[in-house]
Amino acid sequence: MEKYEGNPIISKKVTGANGPGHGDLIRDKAGDCYYVFHTHYSNEKVAPRKTAMIKLLFTNKEGGGTWEADPSVFRYLQYPTRSARTASDRVVLP
Repeated sequence: MEKYEGNPIISKKVTGANGPGHGDLIRDKAGDCYYVFHTHYSNEKVAPRKTAMIKLLFTNKEGGGTWEADPSVFRYLQYPTRSARTASDRVVLP
């Protein structure tokens, strides 16, 4: 295998956020893929980390394929305050 020339696909260059880190791939009801991951709190502070997500696009190519991050669909996740949370709170994908 050869290293993909487009690595890393998620970086400050793509997201504008410091310290994008590990996370998980998820798929919405429409079949679109997103990567949910942590970032640094700011340019000056690592903690507390923020949670973000970005849409991923898969391109089939002969002999394989590539993932690309869509920076137009990058956002930080917003959580309700503790007092406003209910059992039905869910993160809703765009």
